[in-house]
Amino acid sequence: MPAKTARRDDALVVIASVLSRVADSWRTASVVTGAAWYASILIFILVVSGLVETFIGLGTPLRLAFLTALLAAFWGGGYFLLVKPLAAGFSRRRCAELLARRTGAPGEDVLSAWLLEERPLGSRELIDWHVRAAAKRAAEFDWSGAVDRSKMKRSLKVFGATTVFAALVFAVWGPECFTALRKMTRPFAFVPRAAAGVSFLSTTPGDADILAGEDVNVRVVARLAAPSPPPGRLFYASGRDTEEVKRMMAPAQLDAGKVEYSYMIRSVTAPTRYRVEIGDAQSRIWKLSLVPRLSLIHISEPTRPY
Repeated sequence: MPAKTARRDDALVVIASVLSRVADSWRTASVVTGAAWYASILIFILVVSGLVETFIGLGTPLRLAFLTALLAAFWGGGYFLLVKPLAAGFSRRRCAELLARRTGAPGEDVLSAWLLEERPLGSRELIDWHVRAAAKRAAEFDWSGAVDRSKMKRSLKVFGATTVFAALVFAVWGPECFTALRKMTRPFAFVPRAAAGVSFLSTTPGDADILAGEDVNVRVVARLAAPSPPPGRLFYASGRDTEEVKRMMAPAQLDAGKVEYSYMIRSVTAPTRYRVEIGDAQSRIWKLSLVPRLSLIHISEPTRPY
């Protein structure tokens, strides 16, 4: 009896080893397939939305709809494509059932042997014989095709095509698409538009506190790729007023492709916000806060007793 028990245990080790390898292969294929589809969906949504915003422009309601769709794809796709397949588990019984479906008789032998060990039916000698026979066949059979990898290969092809598509789009319209995506993910905020060939280097005075009624000279230094500088425009407004648009002075050429634009805002009497556009590029919004002027009303000179 001890020898038969040892042989049965050895046979179970062989079957368990086969099922463990199948579980590892199945888990890997499931994770890779889910991750590839998940990444492909997110990349496709981001790229297409960036192109639509860049060339058509979307209002706040459509940007909110995009943000909702993106969050739904992020959380829902993560659950259905990654969490749910892994949560189902890769138990040895499930793997044995997979082998029975995929390989026919060899897998059916492994499944029946495993089920008989879980719930013995019939004589112990007959069960041991069946387990040893199944283990022998399992050790000789090639299980490399037991896990279907066609879905994984298809998902990787889709991921590769989506990645190439995204790379081409961002190679041609990179700055514009990045700006568009920032707008889509921040539907209520002002997001400055980027443009190829224009880089803002400095803005003076930037955010500043000024005396009420003071003139403010706005100076912007930018680096341009084009030989001829595009026009510059200053947009400014106080409170909820509509922005005024002023053409800035002709740019002064500095060194190494740098130019300076300027415009004097006369007599600022209320908190003001302003921004600059050079060609198609936009700066962020800057704010001017007012510091009240001090007025000299009275001077008193103390008298000293002598």
